[in-house]
Amino acid sequence: MSLSPKFEFLRSTGISELEIPTIVSRYPDLLTRSFKRRVAPVYNYIKGIIGAANANTLLRRGSWIFKLDIESRIVPNMDLLREVGVPQQFIKFALLNCTNIFFQDRVELKRVADEVKQLGFDSLKSTFILAIYARKGEGSVWDKCNGVYSKWGWSEDDIRMAFKKHPSCMLLSEKKISATMDFLVNKLGRESRVIAKSPRVLFYSLKERIVPRCSVVRLLVLEGLVEEDWNLSSVLSPVESKFLDKYVSRYTEKMPQLYDVYLSYKASGVLV
Repeated sequence: MSLSPKFEFLRSTGISELEIPTIVSRYPDLLTRSFKRRVAPVYNYIKGIIGAANANTLLRRGSWIFKLDIESRIVPNMDLLREVGVPQQFIKFALLNCTNIFFQDRVELKRVADEVKQLGFDSLKSTFILAIYARKGEGSVWDKCNGVYSKWGWSEDDIRMAFKKHPSCMLLSEKKISATMDFLVNKLGRESRVIAKSPRVLFYSLKERIVPRCSVVRLLVLEGLVEEDWNLSSVLSPVESKFLDKYVSRYTEKMPQLYDVYLSYKASGVLV
């Protein structure tokens, strides 16, 4: 079958001539899909929801959503999200960031949506979509994350609490979870189960944020400038400028080399 109509369709979307070879070389599987029965109908449908620019972004990613049948998967699931109260802005969010939730049939999506509602998630918030996306991974990523957290001493209640606070904590890699927990628990001396109360800290970069910030604060504790029971989230959550103001700049008179020490921690990523 000639590829010309497929290339012509890609041109018709507004994607530049220079981009098309890159897209095709990166995602050759895109050309194996039926443009008449799959790609074009899906593209035109989602373009009406998220706009041409965002639809083109999904094409550039070679999104698997273009493999789905519009009548049996995408439309029924889209209708279901609306029925359970998901606002249009978060339906757009789902299409762009959590497209895998459309892979399941309507019955399964309804089951998962009902489950996350029972867990207390509000369908008017983006966390509802993230929770569905995470629960959709049950049996794979979900079970692996559950197993890793359990190994670090989290109870089922701890895991449920962390999930409700930050659903994406059940989408992290085993390596990321273990490395972060190892630093916070074994090197920093934090109680493992306490981290379940602030699961957002698991998402920060060990090298760029967690290690250098915690190392600097530990030095301040040793110098008697900061209390030992400092709050992990209050140290890791602020933007860089606010962290520097609160934990570096204000102590430079007493510790003139503190900023240089902080930079050395960032460079090495190792707790000293």
